[in-house]
Amino acid sequence: YPVTEAKLFLYAKAGIVIDASNGCVLYAKNADDIIPPASMTKIAVMYVVFQAIANGETTLDTVVDLVPAAWAKNAPLQSSVMGLAEGQLVTVHELLLGLAIASGNDAATALAYHLEGSIEAFCDRMNREMENLGLKNTYFVDASGYSEFNSTTPREFAGLARAYIEKYPESLKNYHSAPYF
Repeated sequence: YPVTEAKLFLYAKAGIVIDASNGCVLYAKNADDIIPPASMTKIAVMYVVFQAIANGETTLDTVVDLVPAAWAKNAPLQSSVMGLAEGQLVTVHELLLGLAIASGNDAATALAYHLEGSIEAFCDRMNREMENLGLKNTYFVDASGYSEFNSTTPREFAGLARAYIEKYPESLKNYHSAPYF
């Protein structure tokens, strides 16, 4: 279809807008620049967790043992947390809500330890999944998105978001549109 150049100012250094139904690019600015994904990393975490659920490795109702690294008081200062604490009982479902709504770094850590036993092993798994999706510039060293050494491009991350929505469409209603937490 005919495309005309968008006349808009985007304050961000880079970005992209795609039609999720077909992948067509509607707007792009420096879409192939390598940038840190920051808290958007949680989408990759959720993608991997939903795969683990589909594979029978865990369930939404599984109660997750919280290691000290997942307690909110041990998260970096001024980082986003859902407020996990020692002795708290939380399920995978609740941690997914903590990721989607509060952008909880503590929730990301809890899920990483729950599925793989460490942040490093979970990041290895996330990186393998990104490779499986054909994302060559998307790489993670932590599950929270806090590290400046995580990397992606707007174009690749749009591809991940599209794959996530296509494979797990219920996540939009159940987690990303939740009316409360």
